[in-house]
Amino acid sequence: MKLMFEKSIPKKRKSMADYTKKRIVRGVGLKKKKKTTKLPPKINVKKLRKDCVDLAKLVAKTRDQFIDQRSWQKVEGSNCHGSHIIPVSHGNALKYDPENIIYHNHINWWHKNPIEAYEWFKAKFPKRYKYVMARKDNIVKYSVDDLLAIKAKLEKQLKKYNE
Repeated sequence: MKLMFEKSIPKKRKSMADYTKKRIVRGVGLKKKKKTTKLPPKINVKKLRKDCVDLAKLVAKTRDQFIDQRSWQKVEGSNCHGSHIIPVSHGNALKYDPENIIYHNHINWWHKNPIEAYEWFKAKFPKRYKYVMARKDNIVKYSVDDLLAIKAKLEKQLKKYNE
């Protein structure tokens, strides 16, 4: 026995989402996905750049056996930080080059006495001075492949100095 009020209740309309769900279940009107080969994981370029700079600094410190080249003191901990001789902003060709990195007294002495520091570096390291000066104005755009090659080269240098 039907009640009177049952007729007055309208049926629930199906939404468009309900129809698409049915189409997905049945596979009607959908294109099949092509099988794709797995791509290598995305490389984080910022991290790769930072890794290369950090590796270059570590190579420079290991090359000098963690001894400050001006004061001949062994440098460790937070006091042992590497800095570029020619700033990266002046041309980035030497950004990842350990020959362009000095540490410890860079902030305490290099920036406070730049003329004296320049003369000291020129007298102490004439080959490095010529090398750095010849490349200081070059601007290089590094691709991901370049950065990966630089990282491999720096790791090889670090391994050589640690032997």
